[in-house]
Amino acid sequence: MSNMSHKYEIIQQSFSIHSDFLTKSNNPAKFTSSETFSATLFTAGTLSLQINGKYYEVGKRDIIILTPNMVIRYGDESDKIKSKSLITCIENIMELPSPFDTELISMARHHPIVHLEEEEYIVISDYFLLIERAHIEGDSIYKNEIMQSLTFALLYRIGNIYHDLVDKETPKSALRQEQLTDTFFYLLSKHYKIERTVKFYASKMSLTPKYLSMAVRRITGKTMLEWINEAIIIEIKNLLKTTDLTIFEISETLNFCTPSAFVQFFKKHEGTTPLKYRNGEVW
Repeated sequence: MSNMSHKYEIIQQSFSIHSDFLTKSNNPAKFTSSETFSATLFTAGTLSLQINGKYYEVGKRDIIILTPNMVIRYGDESDKIKSKSLITCIENIMELPSPFDTELISMARHHPIVHLEEEEYIVISDYFLLIERAHIEGDSIYKNEIMQSLTFALLYRIGNIYHDLVDKETPKSALRQEQLTDTFFYLLSKHYKIERTVKFYASKMSLTPKYLSMAVRRITGKTMLEWINEAIIIEIKNLLKTTDLTIFEISETLNFCTPSAFVQFFKKHEGTTPLKYRNGEVW
């Protein structure tokens, strides 16, 4: 394992903390379906990104909460971006007392980015510092218990901020459309490699395609079909650039009826063939 991959290894059964983990250079643009939970505090620089179809620009005093199966794309970032990321598996989060555990995940899906006031930023920064110190300590008998306690205290603090935010900002009608959009993106992250019709996702949610399409477009500015096609194009680019799979193998992996249909789909959206893209186009 390289030093870089070791540096950014996610410890699935414990808690880990990393510097500058949530950046474009460490996360190639693709639709994620991670099973991890992360909280990232930005201390310098700026980063633009899309989360579940909505555009955000984050910088100092912003905190990002990402939960499993969020759809993320990274945009431009400044040279001096600095952040701290706390990463753990979702099972650890579900050890929080109910109903706070599920409420936190739900609130994060609707409001993944929160801007902190200066006083809250200082307090949250202190929590990250304490967690980082606990993480780099030697083989303490209670190391994981200490990190868990500190992490839960941090998440309760964030939960307070979320409750104040949600009470002030979100009309019920907009919240309903956001919930539908988030559910669509959750399903998209699970099924986009196989299912590429609006009808499939609408039926999974017991809605008409027209009604769901309207909600997604109002929240994101794009149609469901645009998001579905973008998801598969990004996955194709990933496979072309990071694997040795043949065109035939990629077309089978992504459930195209024939390699010819696969090539035509890619050329329609990218203006070039998959083979030309693999052999020389900029990724």
